[in-house]
Amino acid sequence: MTATTDSPAPPSPDGRTPDQERVAEALLTCVSGPAAAAQLGMDPTTFRRHVRDLHRRYGVDGAPPLVHALLTDGLRPPAIDSPLPGLDDVQLRLIPAIARWSHPRDIAAAALIPAADTPARIKQLLRTAQASNGADLVRRMHAWGLLGAHRSANTTEAAPQSHADLVVLAERHVRAAAARQWPGHGIRLDLLPALHSVVFLVHLAEHRFVAKYTLAGTCLSTLLHGLHGTRDNIRRQQAAYRQTRRTREFRQERDLQALGQAGIAVTAPAGVVDGVLFTQTPTLTTLSDVLREHPQRAARALTHVADILNATATKRLLPNSRTPAPSPIIQGLRRLQFPAPWAAQLARTDAPQAPAALSADILTTAQGGLLNRLEQLPVAPRPQYGHLQPDHILCPGHPSHTPTLISPALHFGPRGADLARLISRTHLDLLTCPAAAPPVVAALTALVTARSRQVARPDRRAWLTGVLHLWLADTLNALADTLLAHPDMPLPPQSQGITQHFHRAHSLLRVLRRASTMAICDPHKAWNYALQQTAHTIAD
Repeated sequence: MTATTDSPAPPSPDGRTPDQERVAEALLTCVSGPAAAAQLGMDPTTFRRHVRDLHRRYGVDGAPPLVHALLTDGLRPPAIDSPLPGLDDVQLRLIPAIARWSHPRDIAAAALIPAADTPARIKQLLRTAQASNGADLVRRMHAWGLLGAHRSANTTEAAPQSHADLVVLAERHVRAAAARQWPGHGIRLDLLPALHSVVFLVHLAEHRFVAKYTLAGTCLSTLLHGLHGTRDNIRRQQAAYRQTRRTREFRQERDLQALGQAGIAVTAPAGVVDGVLFTQTPTLTTLSDVLREHPQRAARALTHVADILNATATKRLLPNSRTPAPSPIIQGLRRLQFPAPWAAQLARTDAPQAPAALSADILTTAQGGLLNRLEQLPVAPRPQYGHLQPDHILCPGHPSHTPTLISPALHFGPRGADLARLISRTHLDLLTCPAAAPPVVAALTALVTARSRQVARPDRRAWLTGVLHLWLADTLNALADTLLAHPDMPLPPQSQGITQHFHRAHSLLRVLRRASTMAICDPHKAWNYALQQTAHTIAD
């Protein structure tokens, strides 16, 4: 008679032992570890040992990342009876951050929010999702389809969408929204190249409107690079995003209304319909176009626009103009900090014809303490426009007429942020028309001089230093946006200019980086250096 011994049960097809499989299943159905151990009738010490083994197996730390790892490794989430809630863009970024990271600092960086705001943001998200904790939140998001490409799912849509797919999806929504807004009228749509939203020019009889449609509250490249998951994930995220009135379209409609009431010339909103923002468009000629063809006229328009936003009209913006929207420059810089997905994507991006060191220089500069310096800058007492740049300024046919501003992002951000963005984006436009640099740079120099004289003398050095840092940061953001643009995306003119003149853009970045360092000791000298050297760099 041959003696036999009990052999351990074979592991599951996913490599987990039977005990680990039982623990994994319990983690997906119970709200806490002790409750899961009690459900299994397992000693708590033994249960914790199996949980530690699962953490090591998946290389994660914390309950939410472990639940996320299990649900993306073949297990299915429990069914959720409650419907998908409405979620804004911050919440949609916070969900994958909680699913991947356990430390609050890493969650904040991945979700592009200040670390101090993270606990309150997480509590708000848990209430919205009716989740008891982070692990329960991850379970619910998998059940609703916002997270996870399940191996056992019967789906052929595991890959991110192409740009053409996103355009078709957006066009369907825009046409339906236009039919609701103007029933019985035939429309024609022309796609306008953009990096952050799908934008169409809408032809309606003798009228023209611009239609803007943002998917999942994020820029198109994040979707195309797969940073928001699969096609199914994106569609479910968009369904959640459209349920809330905290979308970019609703915020921009409120901003346009507030600016118009304050007497500032902006495009008039025609309404937000089914998540699509329609605005009236008096002309398609932008300051970027004028800059290339009539630099002297562009120089005068720059001064005019700066005067508009520096006039008493902005003082009439009501206190309710204060919005939760972050500073676009600071928000863009947060994307370039690890572990934000954009930073990781940029680190492995090799754009055609780009200098090999450009991506590395962008990340090194962005992560060299610049974000901390910007976050410590004094906040302006009046709302900042946010997107003050040549391609967002519509120029009328006659030079004496007032320019019209489009696409605001009102916020209370650092002093001088609007001026810094105007300077930054104007210089990037000059990459393709260096002959226009002398009069335009001279106008920008006069603007900086005039604005600095309006600042109290004791604060002037700090103001000049801050605006120079903001200029550098916005240039970093614009270059990163272009480098990260998906290959099948049609680029707007400024991004086309950057790709055609990567060497000039890289030299411009180096000049600004050196000027930013010089400003710590002598901001006046740093500004003279920056304006003179950038003009020479563009002309070379």
